[in-house]
Amino acid sequence: MNRILAGRGAVQKVTVAQVLTAAERIGYRGTTVIRPQLHRASPERRFGFLMNGRDRLLYRELARYVEMQAGAISELKVATVVRHLDRPDPTETVAALRHLAQSCDTIAVEAIDHPEVTAEIAAIEAQGTPVVAFISNLSSPERSGAIVANEWQLGRTAGRFVSLMAPRSGKVAVLNGDFGYLCQQSEDAAFRGYLQDRCPGLVLLPTMKTNECDTHARAIMLDLLHAHGQALVAVFVTGGGLEGVVQALEDAGRCDLILIGNELTETTRAALGRETVNAILKHPVRRMIDEALDVMVRLTGPTSPPKPILRELPFEILLPENC
Repeated sequence: MNRILAGRGAVQKVTVAQVLTAAERIGYRGTTVIRPQLHRASPERRFGFLMNGRDRLLYRELARYVEMQAGAISELKVATVVRHLDRPDPTETVAALRHLAQSCDTIAVEAIDHPEVTAEIAAIEAQGTPVVAFISNLSSPERSGAIVANEWQLGRTAGRFVSLMAPRSGKVAVLNGDFGYLCQQSEDAAFRGYLQDRCPGLVLLPTMKTNECDTHARAIMLDLLHAHGQALVAVFVTGGGLEGVVQALEDAGRCDLILIGNELTETTRAALGRETVNAILKHPVRRMIDEALDVMVRLTGPTSPPKPILRELPFEILLPENC
């Protein structure tokens, strides 16, 4: 312990890590001195993260979580660069990827799937910078990895909830963030397939795009309520916009609708407790960050693992009773 606190002599990193863990467990005040010793001789890496807009609380929290978890990595001394996209646009996505590739050793990206994005990923990989998709997969064959959930099962589970909760007849709306997200495409298709097969009395309306924006989602929801009235019996929100839909339904006094979403925030958790939201099928976003960081460490280590590294995590089901 004395050698670690004084920074003198050679102490194995595994020993420093064990001492730090024990010190944190007992509340020892010297952890601020021990932690830098863990990274003193570590190789330095720069990890880039590209994710959705900073205006959404979820992504501001994820950015802070990335920084915190990267600082706890024992094998490397990791600096993080997080860029937020203002909107799901291919030109903006390519520019952000190009910027991150100039200074980062590896990049984790949540983005729409688009030919321009695919071409840029191929170019970045060709220069030796691994790219890992997280939350939403990418079709690029050059990507080095993907951290995702089973979106097909998620969409069918949403359909199952609607089939159990909604009336046998009526109209059902689907709102997604952008048609370019593969995760949302899969959820939409699975949801529709389930209801078309099991609930012939329910009429599925064309999917509406929220642009990952709560304000836009609120406006769309109010338009749907005006156009379809009491005939609208259920709504499935994939991607961003659930908070805006909640606001629209509560403003209009239409909390009788069955509402399923997949974004958990303080606002949507409260709405789940009030039963304005009936179920949230949540992506395990923090675990996805943890897995992405682990993959990025492996990809920038001394030995290159076989690619692509694919990891699928189970989604979580939150109801009013367990929120």
